[in-house]
Amino acid sequence: MRKILVLTMLFALVLGLSFSVRSVQATPILDFNMDAIHPVGVSLSYGGGAAPLIGVKIGVDSVVGLTTPLHSGVAYSITDGELNFTTGASTGNWVWGGPGTITVVGTVKDNGNTISSGNIFTGNFSSAMVILDSLGKPTFKVAIGAFVDEKNELLLDWFGLPYGLGWYYEGGFNLSFNTTANTGESFTADPVLSGDIINTPIPEPATMLLLGSGLIGLAGFARKRFKK
Repeated sequence: MRKILVLTMLFALVLGLSFSVRSVQATPILDFNMDAIHPVGVSLSYGGGAAPLIGVKIGVDSVVGLTTPLHSGVAYSITDGELNFTTGASTGNWVWGGPGTITVVGTVKDNGNTISSGNIFTGNFSSAMVILDSLGKPTFKVAIGAFVDEKNELLLDWFGLPYGLGWYYEGGFNLSFNTTANTGESFTADPVLSGDIINTPIPEPATMLLLGSGLIGLAGFARKRFKK
């Protein structure tokens, strides 16, 4: 039983060290580009009152991994890439909460070879807002959103990023557009311009807490058996 106790403690130590090392390394990021060429039917709109902010058919043309374990710094094209989202209800003055939904679909390619296709990621909003970026008519504004999501595992494998039990992804986007509406008013963007989406992997705290509790319990059980 002493052997079990020692092995359990060593496992817990190695696990803790692995996450400590990860915390001091550069955080990997997937950066998706949205240029100003969008599919037919593109729209960014707010209907007023408690209505959500809605984005439809916003073009996503490429993705690059920044400090990813594999293929870092290489941009890959996305064919038929689209961002579609609906936030939660408005809380006033062009601020929205969750949950809402957000998806990016398309085919990611490397020199014509398919890396992944279909859903690139699917997630839920935590917040969004629209801010005034400059003066003039039509007025230039920026939509900003934050969300959590799950990604296509083939794409994550390509960049060497983690997935499955104990991991989720946090994301955010900015998207510029023109509208003459004042803050808090309903609007339809005309036109939708360019933007950027970023994602980064996050270890699930609840999973780590559960695993840690299990290790402590196992160590206590082994110690009790050893004393007998």
